[in-house]
Amino acid sequence: MASTHSFVQVNAQIYAATLGVAASALVSSVNELAKFDGEFNIDLTFDQITSKWRQRIDQDRDTIAINGSCKIGGVQFRASTLKKLMSSVSSGTMQLYGSSGTATASFWEIRSSTAPKTIQLCFQFTHSYDNKKVQIWTRAQTDNFPMPFSPEVYTKQDLSFNMIGSTNGGGFFKYLKEI
Repeated sequence: MASTHSFVQVNAQIYAATLGVAASALVSSVNELAKFDGEFNIDLTFDQITSKWRQRIDQDRDTIAINGSCKIGGVQFRASTLKKLMSSVSSGTMQLYGSSGTATASFWEIRSSTAPKTIQLCFQFTHSYDNKKVQIWTRAQTDNFPMPFSPEVYTKQDLSFNMIGSTNGGGFFKYLKEI
C-alpha cells in the first residue's frame, strides 16, 4: 500500500536540528540548510503481511514496515551546509603546498569515509493556492548528494531524502499546517 503527497509551494526552506532531539528544529537563519523552489513530494509505503490464521476479529494484517522518502526540486544549499549533512568533513587554514611560508589558504577536506548523516529536518513552505504555512518534520538521510568542488559552489539541484523512523516513540514524521 502506497501513499503519495505532492505540494506546490513558495518561500521554502530546509532547517536542521540536533540529532536525537525529537521535534525541536529551530526555524531560524542559523539552522537554515537550504532554500528550494521546486515541487515537494512525500512517498510512504506500508508493507503488510496477512495473518488470517490468527483469527483476529477486526484486524487480519500486521504492518511490518513503513518506508518513506521525500523528493525536493530546485534545492540551493548554503555554503555552511556540507558539514551538517556529511560526516568526516573538516575545514581550516594551512600553508599552501610548495610555499615558502608566505601563502596560506582555507580548505575543506572530505575524507574517504565520508557518508551522509541522519539528521532531523524541518521543511517549511507556504502553499501557493491558499497562502497557509506548512511544516514537515522528519529524521532523514540524503539519498543522493552531488558533491561540489568547493563549499561555495552550490547550484540548484533535485534531491531525495530517506525518512527514518524514530526509535524514541516520537513518530515517523509530523505534518503541520497553519489554520
